Amino acid sequence: MGEKKKPGTEKTEKIFFLDDPELRSEVPLEYLSHKEKYEEAIRKACKLFEKFNSLKTKGKVTELGHGTFIRGLETTATYDPKTEEFVLNSPTLTAYKWWPGGLGHSANYAVVVAQLYARGKCHGIHPFIVQLRDQETHEPLPGIKIGEIGCKLGMNVLVQDVATYLKKAVTIATRYSAVRHQSQIKPDEPEPQILDFVTQQHKLFPFISTCFAFVHAANWLWDVYNNVTGELETGHLDNLPELHAASCVLKAVSSADASQGVETLRLACGGHGYMTASNLPRTYGLVTAMCTYEGENTVLLLQTARFLIKIWQNKTNLQNLPTVKYLETSLYRNIPFEKSVKWIISALQQTATGKIDLASRHINERVRNGQAYEDAWNNTSIELVAAAECHGRAMIVEIYYITVQQLKEQTSKELGRVLEQLLELYAVHTALRSIGDLLRFTNVTGKDIEVLQAWLEELLAEIRPNAIGIVDSFDIRDEVLSSALGAYDGNVYERLFAEAQKSPLNAEPVNKSFHLYLKPFIKSNL
Repeated sequence: MGEKKKPGTEKTEKIFFLDDPELRSEVPLEYLSHKEKYEEAIRKACKLFEKFNSLKTKGKVTELGHGTFIRGLETTATYDPKTEEFVLNSPTLTAYKWWPGGLGHSANYAVVVAQLYARGKCHGIHPFIVQLRDQETHEPLPGIKIGEIGCKLGMNVLVQDVATYLKKAVTIATRYSAVRHQSQIKPDEPEPQILDFVTQQHKLFPFISTCFAFVHAANWLWDVYNNVTGELETGHLDNLPELHAASCVLKAVSSADASQGVETLRLACGGHGYMTASNLPRTYGLVTAMCTYEGENTVLLLQTARFLIKIWQNKTNLQNLPTVKYLETSLYRNIPFEKSVKWIISALQQTATGKIDLASRHINERVRNGQAYEDAWNNTSIELVAAAECHGRAMIVEIYYITVQQLKEQTSKELGRVLEQLLELYAVHTALRSIGDLLRFTNVTGKDIEVLQAWLEELLAEIRPNAIGIVDSFDIRDEVLSSALGAYDGNVYERLFAEAQKSPLNAEPVNKSFHLYLKPFIKSNL
């Protein structure tokens, strides 16, 4: 979380950084070794620090053997009253600090999180500022072993901007789909833009609407966060658990859907999407890391589930908790089907309520049969995760709906209709992907499902004329997209060819390996 910026500030900052030639790489990163990528990142970082005119320390919490469960950290900080110092120790292999971006070979200081011991008593988790290396020689200080942890699927270079991954991918794929012509819909007709194929629209457009859904959900969460933190200053803690549950489920659902979305969009670009020049493989490697860092998704969903089960079993003062007040009435409410977003919200809430009720009853049954509550919880955890996820999706659709109703009052009729189309597409797509659960927990029928499917197809056709304009509204510069497929000018093939020329293998007509190995092999009498 950070402060909201004044309008125009973000664009000015982007120009300040992206127009600096020293922050560009002469050779594409995919042609560099792991060591060269690190060195290139350090070169750029130094330039960035000059521009930022500030230096921040690295925070170090995660251990090799402990991540999400902070209370289980093994690193200790023991106070020595004789020297008035804290002695920090990672006593086992699993206590080694792990995963801090850039710490291994770059940082001189770190904020190390450890268990505080004083006079033989543990006082819990506390942060400590620790010097790692000599200021002049950059050599590790005595007793400190540090290094790089090896290659990962993503995050190999320090790229931390996770907010625009799905927007970037859907911009690339949609623009490419407008340029690419392939196959024929009718014989003897020119090859159409692949954006005209309904199957392609089905791959792209739901994720365009998902971008807006996540932005609105994030803005909503920011407002709730500010309200709750303001209440904390006055000693009011009642809304803190709801904030925790909401932030957990929104992080889990959004990161999972973004990961799935980027991969779907990569596949929608065919073989060209597989090329690193598209920037889709690298984007996927980065976005999928979101499912793990800052709270592994399953753990976060179980956090939300714990809140939901507690609320379900108590059922008091739900009207003061906006994200769960539907639990008071949804279980036994059978709303007749109608073609509306409001019905979809009610159906998703009824489904979430049914899942929460079922999980709660199964926990209680297991306890009655002799299981400890913790074991009963663990044995019901699959249902709990599913219940929390369904709650999260219902919450996002409702937030999206409320936000669009507010925005429509501030915009033109035409723009309001586009916003409404995107909302409807997100809601219908969410309902259809949950159709098995809707059949199980609501009174939806096969005929109703046909109506939902036809509605989705209508929306794809309505959004098609505006698809490029919508992704252009994300206002992502070509330098940020870094994609031969998704540049604003649409010169896909020229850019692909230009990227190919950057390969070091194309610097010489005959590689030396031919004379060293291939030629002798060909001339041999094998």
